Amino acid sequence: MIGPAHNPVTTHSHTWTIAKLCSILSLWTTSAVAQTVEGNVLNSITGNGIAGVTVEILQKERKVYTLTTDPQGHFLAEGVKEGPYAVRYSSRDYSRSDLGYPSPWVGNPSQAFQVTAGGSTVKLIAHMAPLPRLTGHVVDGRGEAVIHARVQLAEILMGFSTDDKGNFDLREILPGAYTLWVTPPQGLKPPDPEPDTGRVLSWARTYYPGVTFPEAASKIVLRPGEVRDIALKLPAVPAHTVRGVLLNPKGAPVRFAAAVSRLAASRTSIV
Repeated sequence: MIGPAHNPVTTHSHTWTIAKLCSILSLWTTSAVAQTVEGNVLNSITGNGIAGVTVEILQKERKVYTLTTDPQGHFLAEGVKEGPYAVRYSSRDYSRSDLGYPSPWVGNPSQAFQVTAGGSTVKLIAHMAPLPRLTGHVVDGRGEAVIHARVQLAEILMGFSTDDKGNFDLREILPGAYTLWVTPPQGLKPPDPEPDTGRVLSWARTYYPGVTFPEAASKIVLRPGEVRDIALKLPAVPAHTVRGVLLNPKGAPVRFAAAVSRLAASRTSIV
């Protein structure tokens, strides 16, 4: 018996067609699940894009993408799978003005978004305002640079030290009004005694613009994007000797080091 003829060309053609269909279906399935996420980070004052902003895309608090905005402030992530995400933006020179200027010192909040299978490209936008910057120089009454002096802004719980030229550079601070003071470092060469009386002098904690009483201090107003430079001179004040015994509520002596620390922070100098 002679059966139907077997055509290898037709069989091969059918096999190729099935393989092609599987490939197309696979690509379609992948494209339906994976999406593109793109966005722009804009300067809230000028409206221009901000380059160099770090963009982190997170899923369940875990970073899955870390991107950097281009010169136009644009970023792009491809192949993002379906699911809930959050995005976080960070820059040393900018803060999220659309989230009420969160402090760089207390963390960077994130915003949630959803990637849906078969959906459109997810487009994000963020507005950031330029942070102010405060620079300055500290000298003593002789006009010599004061190195390792402690520079403090009363409104934030962080301090900074002057460098080996007496300069300081405060960044990552929010716009606002601040009270600034400088505490002389230990070991700073004391001023010369008063020429007429020989009275011993010392350098005092100094508040901007150069006063020793906090009530007389002036606020430094920093606006978004402003770079402010100040100079501060430590005044020489009469030094006093303080002697005594400090007791705790039970009548036991308190460690003297703690007493020195507290008094040194006041307007009284200890010799």
